[in-house]
Amino acid sequence: MGISDRKEREKRELRARIIEATAKILVEEGYEKTTIRKVAEAIEYSPRTIYLYFKDKDSLLMEIIEEGFAGTLEKRSRLKESLDYSKPEQIFGIQVMSNIQMALSSPNLYRAILYLLQYKAYPPGPRQLEVIQDVKYDIEICYQHRGSKADNPGQKAELIFAFLRGFNLMLINKIGDLTEQEIEAYKQSCVEVVLKGIVGL
Repeated sequence: MGISDRKEREKRELRARIIEATAKILVEEGYEKTTIRKVAEAIEYSPRTIYLYFKDKDSLLMEIIEEGFAGTLEKRSRLKESLDYSKPEQIFGIQVMSNIQMALSSPNLYRAILYLLQYKAYPPGPRQLEVIQDVKYDIEICYQHRGSKADNPGQKAELIFAFLRGFNLMLINKIGDLTEQEIEAYKQSCVEVVLKGIVGL
């Protein structure tokens, strides 16, 4: 690995540390007490370093939301060629499981995203908009493969996100009290609710 590659990797790692520290402070102390200075102290850098990556507090907090959606897009990109729209249970199974896994693997980040979506009316970023459009598209195409037309796919997509936010928060809060089998049962139930109860397939 060359020097430029190493520097680029170090930049990505530091950026990830900034986002992780910010999410933790936000969840534990709230919006008002989340400051650039406090984030800098948490990662043992100067505030000036944070400003090399983010122009202000709001741009940093907006990136927390985008970071969550970036993971969904990355997973989808890897699986895109193998998606079979004649099997909606596969399509939405992948989406739901990916969303749940992201929440469970980064609970502070996920809680921070939910907090910001509720507390701050930030406009949706490009990755968030792309995920929303992808889900809407999936609903439309799955219905087409069934020989029908989706009724209000945009609303269905919004309902999926609303349901998953509540479900994931519940699962995060219960995770220490559940067995692996119970967690898996919750996940499968979630897929069924999304597929049959919301999407209607």
